[in-house]
Amino acid sequence: MTDAQLYATGYYAMLAFGAAVALVAGLAVMLRLDGVLGRWLGWLVVPVLGLGTALSSALSGRNLKYAFSNIENIATPDSGSATQLLRALTLALVGMGAATIVAHAFARRRADPGVTTPGAGLMLAFAVFYVCNALLNAAFGTVPTFSHNVLYLPLVFGSVYLWRTVPLERFVSAAKWMLLAFMVGSLVLAAVKPALALQTGYKGWIPGLSIRLWGLASNPNSIGPLAALLLLLEWMQPSRHVLLRVAQWGSALLVLLLAQSKTAWAALVLVLPLLTWQRWGRAPQGGVRIGYALVLLLTLALGTALVGVLNLERIADKLASSQVGTDVSTLTGRAQIWVAATQAWLDNPLFGYGPAAWGPLHRATIGMPFAFSAHNQ
Repeated sequence: MTDAQLYATGYYAMLAFGAAVALVAGLAVMLRLDGVLGRWLGWLVVPVLGLGTALSSALSGRNLKYAFSNIENIATPDSGSATQLLRALTLALVGMGAATIVAHAFARRRADPGVTTPGAGLMLAFAVFYVCNALLNAAFGTVPTFSHNVLYLPLVFGSVYLWRTVPLERFVSAAKWMLLAFMVGSLVLAAVKPALALQTGYKGWIPGLSIRLWGLASNPNSIGPLAALLLLLEWMQPSRHVLLRVAQWGSALLVLLLAQSKTAWAALVLVLPLLTWQRWGRAPQGGVRIGYALVLLLTLALGTALVGVLNLERIADKLASSQVGTDVSTLTGRAQIWVAATQAWLDNPLFGYGPAAWGPLHRATIGMPFAFSAHNQ
């Protein structure tokens, strides 16, 4: 070997040794925290996830002023300090997951080997999904790509799986507090710094409302489902204090309205009948409550009468010529994107395009710079 090769080998060996020492030291710190904080670490997973998402958007420096005409070129320069902060949060989250898994592994050895807890099937399903969607896809896709980000998923989801013995109400409470802070923070950011959180010139379904809230999320179709999730959690586990309930419902509904996320609206429309049935329609001994059945029959009768009175053909013509009709016929532009996604899958039916799907190169290749995410293969 030449001197240059020896120096290079020694340099990379020192880097590897330093990384190993840092990994062991970090895991030791997180194990110590696991011993001190105990089960509190499990509750911190959701708030840390929310904090990381919020900071990545708040510190991105994006400008939504001209997003209506040039959404693919929104500038999102990250400062060095912001990047370091986000990396620290990521390391904290991954460290908590690793510490939880290691701590439970040692505890398992001391526990009765015959003791089992439910949930293994769900975790196995996630493992299969992870191997097929992350590992095999990255190795054998049309454009093979490796990203260290995919390695974080088993640690985070594995730690949540191991915390399944903790009462669910505590996780729900932590999630609701995080989501409430996310909603309120998004609304405050829209008022204080609208260029960062509020898209203008948007043509939506609500007459007179030409703005669209991005808030602390990466886009409106991300914050809309979060608002819907907060509504569902509050419905299933209402807060004890009236003012807190008002804050939860008020902020989530306002964000859901301003985000104009049709996907979130559709999800709520599908879910709400099931929730009303669970809350008011189901009798304690099974079957249907009489009052609930009467309300359903009355609603159906009124709907039938309304259909007979209205001029449906005229309404359909007006909708077809409106923004609503255009969005419905094209699924708000998704139909074209799904055709491209289907073609990417057909090019490699077993493994798809790869983790770089819908990245800059892929979008430029297919001529769809506006198709960022939510279009899986």
